[in-house]
Amino acid sequence: YGLVRMLLERFWDDIHPRLDASDDNDPTMRVGALSMLVDPEFGLRTLRLAGWVSSRGVECDVRRALQVTGVELPPGDLEPMSRAELEGLIRDVAATDPKNHARIAHEHVKAMSAFLDDRIGSERAPVFRPLLHLLAALADAFDRATGATSSSESRDRPDDSLVPAPSPRPQTAPAGVPGSIGSRADASRALDAVCAYLERHEPANPAPLLIRRAQRLMAMGFLDIMRDIAPDALGTVEHIAGIPRNTE
Repeated sequence: YGLVRMLLERFWDDIHPRLDASDDNDPTMRVGALSMLVDPEFGLRTLRLAGWVSSRGVECDVRRALQVTGVELPPGDLEPMSRAELEGLIRDVAATDPKNHARIAHEHVKAMSAFLDDRIGSERAPVFRPLLHLLAALADAFDRATGATSSSESRDRPDDSLVPAPSPRPQTAPAGVPGSIGSRADASRALDAVCAYLERHEPANPAPLLIRRAQRLMAMGFLDIMRDIAPDALGTVEHIAGIPRNTE
């Protein structure tokens, strides 16, 4: 995460593909690549399966550590581990490497999110909240086990939760739109309203067809979206990401 952050901050203006002012500096290609970090079937799955702490022949991967801390995860077979066992492993590791690497990674991802919000706007940037949530849970587990406390604002437990915190009331509601959009479900309902209007008042307008498709894509991961909209390019994406092709 630190490397990706450094590359973003240092080379954003000139990295390929270059942003085109005539195309409203559309960052879709760049955002698509960065979205792999938070794709449930790629970036987040890779993180969950990664090893985290090991000592005296006992290893705990990220998924098992998160399960001990109470984070909800996709179902799967895991050997049980108690909180005391996990904290013992963390203390053993901290004896030789006291850095809270999960906290450092959390800071890098948080900085990436802020950088992208500033450069392209939060409505275009990838949603890093699920990744921040997992990293914060690991960082907090490390701090609890070692008795450390963080003076920084990196914990952000309410903001980094997979369960969105209550959205602040907007100062001014957008004209013609009841309420504000604070979740994917709100966005989908707003798109339903747009489609209903167009289908009723502009029946020849093809926009609802594209909007309905966009609604379906909203619930998909990055790879599933590529399979849907650009199946011929999927092999290239999988090759770049190092994902084995399914030959069945």
